[in-house]
Amino acid sequence: MTQVTSSLRDKVQTIEMSTLETRNALTPEFQQAILDALASGLAQDAKVVVLKGTKEAFSSGYSLGTKGRQDYATDHDIFRDRDRLTRYAAFMSAVRSHPLPVISQISGYCVAGGTDLMLSTDIALAADTARIGMPNVRGLGISLLSTLWPLYVGPMRTKLMMFTGDLISGAQAERWGLVAASVPEAELEQAVQELALRIAQVPPSLLRATKLASNRAFERHGHDELIRDAVDIDTMVHFTDPISEFWQRAREEGMKAALRERDAGFQGRDFASILGLGEKTPD
Repeated sequence: MTQVTSSLRDKVQTIEMSTLETRNALTPEFQQAILDALASGLAQDAKVVVLKGTKEAFSSGYSLGTKGRQDYATDHDIFRDRDRLTRYAAFMSAVRSHPLPVISQISGYCVAGGTDLMLSTDIALAADTARIGMPNVRGLGISLLSTLWPLYVGPMRTKLMMFTGDLISGAQAERWGLVAASVPEAELEQAVQELALRIAQVPPSLLRATKLASNRAFERHGHDELIRDAVDIDTMVHFTDPISEFWQRAREEGMKAALRERDAGFQGRDFASILGLGEKTPD
């Protein structure tokens, strides 16, 4: 069951995602629930939005259920898959272009499509121990905003992430500029709320103008074109042999078994440990 709740206090809207069984997987229904919540906050004259998950996960990404993600492999319809990904990209653009500042509060896992949602918000604050990355590149495809990662962390660090699928901690994400800041898990909730209240002191029209001005920088770097490129690349890769074989295993052996097999060769030291970038964040 999709669980997205909204509350408003002191002009700060808090949208909480809490679908525990899927770790806030971004099904089409879940995406619509987030958009509906954003619209409700705007209607109630909110000035700042906080988007949060649970301590276990901000979001596990797009749904890996037996329905939806497997259809593109069984239907052999490349254009249907591209249309589906285009709708997902439109959702991310809608979050990014929301008139109010949106702060994402990152705890636990933020992976695959979850990173797309995080990067669609204006400011991401993470727990030091959060687990961020794109393990989907090991056998499922790319993330729709992966073409934007070089703008955040540079091309070489992007390739470290995308060539391995390893996760990094919230603390490492801060050092690389992928999130604005990281704090101890126990302090995250208070830090986010205090920041939101501080931002809410600025007149709404000025907040909207400054957000628009900042977003223009990404537009000048080809933001929309890069996302369209990611949609096309992801569509193509979905019809390659490795991904078709992954979904065949998932149908025959179950999703958990397919994921275990996918990740079996990546046990041991991740790139952060190999390169001495910080404490190991195990998969």
